[in-house]
Amino acid sequence: MEVARLLLVTECSVEDLRKYLREDAAPTVVQPLGSTELHGPLPMGIDTIFASAVAREVAQRVNCALAPAVPYGHSPEHVGPGIVWIPVSLYADLVESVINSFLDGGFKVILLVNGHAGNSGILEAVARQVRRRRRAEVLIADLWQLVGRCIDRRDFYGYCVAEVSLAMYLAGSKPSVGADVGRERKPSLSMRLECLIRPWLTGEIKGNLEEASREASREMGEDIFRRIVEWVIADLEVVRREVGEPRG
Repeated sequence: MEVARLLLVTECSVEDLRKYLREDAAPTVVQPLGSTELHGPLPMGIDTIFASAVAREVAQRVNCALAPAVPYGHSPEHVGPGIVWIPVSLYADLVESVINSFLDGGFKVILLVNGHAGNSGILEAVARQVRRRRRAEVLIADLWQLVGRCIDRRDFYGYCVAEVSLAMYLAGSKPSVGADVGRERKPSLSMRLECLIRPWLTGEIKGNLEEASREASREMGEDIFRRIVEWVIADLEVVRREVGEPRG
């Protein structure tokens, strides 16, 4: 089996995939999911870039199939040029259709690599529903939850530092620091609440990514990326061994 040809579902033939399905006891496909939304001075597709990079690394090392990324997610909090987001019901249907298509084709393990926090609840609901109906292994690598395991400061600003660091490592992007960076800003009402959830909107986080660039680094981004890949592979291999074991 030639890993390079099997790496991308869209670049191999159906015979390549049939051969993989015959030879792997737990045939697995990795599906990256992201978004196209405002990220201040960072690339609008940074969530998709993050998910795609993790998915590719996992697929290469585990020797399984890699699906093309879905670059749109659920981002109703963002409004602006170039932003594309999908309503909850349509996104859930889209993801469920993708999963069912792979299962119908013979894959036994589906790994969803999610790079956008706004997708998380929808993906969990869909994965649970498919697992119940089809008794299939549908797994989620929720990357921003895993980022939280890598950083000491788990407030919004801490995640901004991590995001800028990942952008520096994966996309070579670093926000320029404006003259007003460092100026004291009153946290938005959404950020000041401790127990209640008040979903934030785009205008309430202005300046956070620019300010985070002061503490971000390419080295931090690489460290976060490498640790997450190792964690995802370790758990995925546990499931693949379980699925591949002969049933008595």
